This record gives sequence, C-alpha cells and structure tokens, in this order.
Amino acid sequence: MQATRSHGPFAGWGTTQAEWERHHVNDISLDHTGYDTDPRLGVYSMTWIEDRALDYSVDFTPRSLSQAIQRVKAELPLDTRMISQGKRNGCYHTVFRSQTLERRLAPFKLRTRPGDAWVDYETTSKAGDTTYDAHRITTVSLYLPELPDVVDPGCGGQL
Repeated sequence: MQATRSHGPFAGWGTTQAEWERHHVNDISLDHTGYDTDPRLGVYSMTWIEDRALDYSVDFTPRSLSQAIQRVKAELPLDTRMISQGKRNGCYHTVFRSQTLERRLAPFKLRTRPGDAWVDYETTSKAGDTTYDAHRITTVSLYLPELPDVVDPGCGGQL
C-alpha cells in the first residue's frame, strides 16, 4: 500500500496518532514507530508522547537544505513561520512557530511556547555517522527538547 501524502493542517507534527495514521502507512513490523517506506518521500521513526507526534525523525534521499526546510514545512500547519535558524553543534537548526499548534499543545504546560517546533537537519553517512552538509541533508528531526521522553535535544542544544 502506498502512503497518501496529504499534509493538511494536522497531518504531521503535533497530530494525534489517529490523525497521523490517516495520512501515513504504518510499517507493522515496527509496532507504530515506523511509517512509510519510500525514502524519496521520507521514512518516519516515531516516539509518541501522550498520543502526539512530537518527537520524530524523517530519513530521505539526499537533498539541499532549502529542499529539506520545505519538506519540514509540509509537516506543519499552514500558519507556521520560521522564527530562528542557524548552524550549531554540527548540524543546522531551525525553530518554527504556529498559533494552531500553540492552541493544540497548550495542555502540555511547556516552558517554551507550545506552538514552537524545533528541527535539526543532518547528513547521515552509510556507516551511520552524522555531519552537516547543506547540499546533502538526509535526516530531519522534529521535537520539543523539554519533554521528558526526549533524551537528546539534538544539535539545537539545551534551552
């Protein structure tokens, strides 16, 4: 079965698991942690946090940083805007803000604005090493760094 890519306001980051599964094909061998299997589009590795898609990575075929940023925007509501960006700690890091997500994630009582999505962009070698090459981004990670289930806040560092 081929994945349906209909990234409307809640088909990506911040959605409930039920909303997510209406738009993504579950790899049943990975027990609701792996979705979609076409690396040209993206292969998802999920960590569900209180039934929300708030910590996941997407692996895909190499693309430029600008293409990867556009790919991330497809995961976020239409009212999302980038509020910061830059290279740090060996990868590229952005923060996006959305009033739609802020309303939906308000119950989490976060120290940062609940509508902020943190994103890291990396290049993963065949050996599994990660670096940053703006012309060959292969992995993006979307997360909230302060949630207890997020072990490593990635290249964005601590708050």
